[in-house]
Amino acid sequence: MDDEKQPLRCPSCGSEGDFKIAATVWVRVAGADSLAILDEEGDREYGSEDACRCDDCGHQARMGDFYKEEE
Repeated sequence: MDDEKQPLRCPSCGSEGDFKIAATVWVRVAGADSLAILDEEGDREYGSEDACRCDDCGHQARMGDFYKEEE
């Protein structure tokens, strides 16, 4: 199953709410002013080994630890 489509649940508090994931994304910047992000290009990339944090309780672990078990 694609990581992006895998349901998530916090292993600490059980929340299925919002999570933050450390993702890689390509962005376009202005040549001389590389701090000015003009736009994002392409998909965000993340997977089971990337960091994930629960917004409800702050628990942080690798994203794979947040995968919700099939019921």
